[in-house]
Amino acid sequence: MYRSPFLASALLIWMMGVQGPLMPGLPDQSAMRISQPDFKTLLANEHPIVVDVRTADAFREGHIPGAVLLPFEGRTSLPPESTELIARLKTAKDPIVTYCACHGETTSTRAAILLQLQGVKGVRVLTGGWDDWISDRSNSTEKGQ
Repeated sequence: MYRSPFLASALLIWMMGVQGPLMPGLPDQSAMRISQPDFKTLLANEHPIVVDVRTADAFREGHIPGAVLLPFEGRTSLPPESTELIARLKTAKDPIVTYCACHGETTSTRAAILLQLQGVKGVRVLTGGWDDWISDRSNSTEKGQ
């Protein structure tokens, strides 16, 4: 069967906007969000798995300390090299938070939904993402892999 990337993208965008009985396995998008202050509290009190979904180059230039890279920006599906990370996320007991560089959290929301469709539970999306993180000078960052 031929699978069109355009159709896959359109379906995913449609799914992101659908809530209620048509897509009972997906949470309301607002419930998926975690604010920057709540994320800081989570970092201080628990050991969340922080997933950076920006490009590998952006990750190398700087990321939230301890974040793991899942390069999803510009993609419509999870990268093939993400199999091990997805397996780890499926069995994780710690909270999982994705972030990207867009203020609307579009990329991190799409990644979170695809992770949930792969069986990953409790994925949250950081509101404001990377840009809001670095705009607060009290937040630390790391560079490199």
